[in-house]
Amino acid sequence: EVGGRQLLLHAFMMENASNKEDSSGNFLANSGKPRETERTALVAASLRIVFALLRFGNRKTRTAAVEILMDNDRYRLLANVATGDKNFPMWFSMSIGAKFMCVIAETVRIACIDRSAPTTALPSYDLVCHFSLAVLRMLVGRLQSQTTLQEADEILAMHTAYACAIVAEQLPHVIKPGQGSMEGVMEQKMVEYLYSRLFSRELLKCFVKLLLYDMQESLNVPGPEANLEDLKRRADIRQTMRDSITTVIVEFLRNSEQHRFEVLEQF
Repeated sequence: EVGGRQLLLHAFMMENASNKEDSSGNFLANSGKPRETERTALVAASLRIVFALLRFGNRKTRTAAVEILMDNDRYRLLANVATGDKNFPMWFSMSIGAKFMCVIAETVRIACIDRSAPTTALPSYDLVCHFSLAVLRMLVGRLQSQTTLQEADEILAMHTAYACAIVAEQLPHVIKPGQGSMEGVMEQKMVEYLYSRLFSRELLKCFVKLLLYDMQESLNVPGPEANLEDLKRRADIRQTMRDSITTVIVEFLRNSEQHRFEVLEQF
C-alpha cells in the first residue's frame, strides 16, 4: 500500500492517469486510507500550497497551476487524495474537505475581465457538483442524527456552497459546442440541460435543508454564558453559506425554466 508522501506524489503527479471511473461509477474509488496523522497533515499542507498559488500568485503562476490541475485528470486524482477512504472520508480532519473546496473554487473561477469560460471547463464543473453532493450527503446525515452542526461542519458547508455558486453563475457563460451556429432557443435548451445535469434534485434538496438549518439556528436565543465572538463568527459563516446557496437556487430558477418545479417542490 502506498502511503504518506508516496501516496500524494503517485496520485497527484503521475503522468499516465486513467480517465475512466470504476465500475460502480464512484469517483472516490481507489483512494488511500487516512490512517496516519502524518498523511492528513501532508495532504492539508499540500492543499494550502496549491491554494496559495491560485489565490495569491500572479497571473502566470495561477495559469500554470490551473493547467497542471486540469492536465491528465489530476483534478479528479486530487479529489481522491483529499477524500481518502470513501467509507470514512478525511474531509473533517484538519479541515481537508474545506481546503479542497477552496482549491476547487479557485480553479474553476474565471477572471472578472473574462467574458466566457472554455468548453473544457464543463468536466471540472461536473466534478465540483459531484464532490459537493458527496460532502453534503454526509453533512445532512450529521444534521439529522445530531440536530445541529459543529463550526467545522458549517465551514465545510460554506465552502461547498461557494464552489457550487461559482459554477451556477458561470455556467451560462460557458462556450457551448456549436455556439453561434445554433438558434437562441436551442442554446437555451442546452443551458437548461447543463443545469439539470449538474445540479441534481438531491443536491438541491441538501441545499434547502441547510437553508432550513440556518433559519433554525438564527432563531435560537443564546444563553448568558455564550461567547459573543463565537456566535458572531458562526453567524458570518452561515451568512456566506446562505448567500451562496441562494445564488445557486436563483441561477437555477432563472436559467432552467423547465426544471423550476424541482426546486420549488423542495420548499
